[in-house]
Amino acid sequence: MQQIGRYQIRGEVGRGGMGVVYRAYDPELDRDVAIKSMHAAEGVPAAEQEAAIERFTREARAVARLAHPHIAGVYDILRDGQTSYIVMELVKGRSLESVTAEKTPAPFDFALRIAAQAAAALDFAHQNGIIHRDIKPANILLNENEEARLVDFGIARLTLDGATQATMTGPGRTVGTLGYMAPEQIRGDQITGASDQFSLGVVAYQLATGRMPFEAESWIALSYKMLHEDPPPPQTLNPDLPAGAAAAIMRALSRDPAARFSSCSEFASAFAGSAVPAARTSKAIPVFAGFAAVAVVAAGVYFVASRPKPAAQPVANSAPAPAAVKTEPAPPPASEAKPATASPDPLLLTVNGVAFEFAKIEAGQFMMGSDDPRDYDNEKPRHLVRLSKPFYLGATEVTRAQWHAVMGGTPKAAEAKLPQAGVSYQQAVAYLAKLNARHDGFHYRLPTEAEWEYAARAGAADNMVRDPDRVAWYQNSRALGPIDAGQKEPNAWGLFDMLGNVWEWTSDYYAEDYYAQSPRVDPTGPKTGTARAVRGGSWNTQAMILRSTFRAGSDPKEPYEEYGFRIVRVPKP
Repeated sequence: MQQIGRYQIRGEVGRGGMGVVYRAYDPELDRDVAIKSMHAAEGVPAAEQEAAIERFTREARAVARLAHPHIAGVYDILRDGQTSYIVMELVKGRSLESVTAEKTPAPFDFALRIAAQAAAALDFAHQNGIIHRDIKPANILLNENEEARLVDFGIARLTLDGATQATMTGPGRTVGTLGYMAPEQIRGDQITGASDQFSLGVVAYQLATGRMPFEAESWIALSYKMLHEDPPPPQTLNPDLPAGAAAAIMRALSRDPAARFSSCSEFASAFAGSAVPAARTSKAIPVFAGFAAVAVVAAGVYFVASRPKPAAQPVANSAPAPAAVKTEPAPPPASEAKPATASPDPLLLTVNGVAFEFAKIEAGQFMMGSDDPRDYDNEKPRHLVRLSKPFYLGATEVTRAQWHAVMGGTPKAAEAKLPQAGVSYQQAVAYLAKLNARHDGFHYRLPTEAEWEYAARAGAADNMVRDPDRVAWYQNSRALGPIDAGQKEPNAWGLFDMLGNVWEWTSDYYAEDYYAQSPRVDPTGPKTGTARAVRGGSWNTQAMILRSTFRAGSDPKEPYEEYGFRIVRVPKP
């Protein structure tokens, strides 16, 4: 049996100018993967080949840190002589190209949902210093729930002989797919996140009209159009398209990057306009057994084609946003709730017959962050932090039973102990506002990043756990969604699932370089920002992310299927 490293090759998925894509099996983690080979281009000097391989390796490592529900994972990098390999997630589904190939407008709610999910993934990547450079339908996969997963972050830029069909290469090493490239990308100028936004605008135009915004018979003519002309207004091709959505697309396609939106998510919000929000992601990863049909590869996209399912339905009993926020749907009216029972024991709360258990976290100091060269820059530098006051932290993530006890409704009995997943930051804040409105003598809030990491470490100096299977649900556990809270062993301070199961919101705004200026006593994060910090990983997280120092930022409006939270309880003065 042919092998590449530890991976057993099961077959060839596709072949192109860059190399071969294989379907393979990882016996160590018992999962199927895709392996993409990257050959050095013929006729390129050896020094340039080596430099490209080094850039490719550095970029792939950076992409591997992008743990996001709408980004397909990069698992490993291998090298054998002049051939490098990327080991990637094998996603079951189809590509968005199967939709745009029909050349008819897609359902508007579908277009809104895909644009919003892709935008959230791109903004997350941009916040972490990664620009995709090749956004197009072939690089947007749709899983069984028709949810978007972006692939091939930053890889096309690093090839020496061009990446995909209809790519442009030249002295400036401009790489990308013509027709989707931003004007500055065509010229070989410096590119930014706004360049990805332009490409997403082209995809949105396709979904909205069934046509490309720029069309010509030669690449020279097409380049000229994209550099000097405006596309036909989308409403001339689809009169049913709302005026606001058409205006948003045209702004995203501005030739001047400064005239575009400040972020991809801002574009997606403007594209949605006053439309009813599209369905969010489901609460559990679907079971794919029995659906695999044909292996497909298109322009570097690796997945197993299967029968598409209808789009996911909205999450039931979602929390409302605070009154000032108008982007979240209102929940059903809560049932008549009894006042919270304030126990003399601050470690216990009971609401509507549902118990909440807390662990007391004493004041203290610890070394926050990491100086390990294998860890990411946003975890550095390692620095001393002192928490001056004790606090009480939920022993588990908020469960569905605890959610409904506050928000109303009744969960299914078999699901009562599951963590409440698919929760946005805004919904978590709304939940806490309702809990605080019961006036039981305590104040409830999310933990700060410092409080979360202090509690997750539980006195340990090492940021990694030696036996993650003992304390965490993650990819190796082969779970298809969140697991009942409290099933693994707690840490030394009595806290369950601090790593794995669901990502946990913190109260801090997220900034990659915050540690460089963080206060040393009771830090609470940057004063402003667009993303909120999440910690701990989920059931779908790679083992390398299961460490107390790993941190990421996410859109506070988005209720991703892997996101939950736990609460802090402190006595009121």
